[in-house]
Amino acid sequence: MSLEREEQIVKECLQGDSKAQGELYSTYADYLFFVSLRYIIYRTKADDILHVLFLKSFNFLNKYPYRVILYRKAWLVLFTTH
Repeated sequence: MSLEREEQIVKECLQGDSKAQGELYSTYADYLFFVSLRYIIYRTKADDILHVLFLKSFNFLNKYPYRVILYRKAWLVLFTTH
């Protein structure tokens, strides 16, 4: 995903657009699932953590500086590992 497209999606997420949230989820879910499997060996637990991660990240979008959000993949990996 291009940086411009990601910036637009984040703006839409900040406005509460569920379609934009779904697009971010589908973009990063597989990658973050495998990151979580490095720390948790049970696939069902890793899947649960992934869903909680995205719910929390959507709630925190407006609490972080915009420049941090533009590095969303790194930000989500950090969220996943903590």
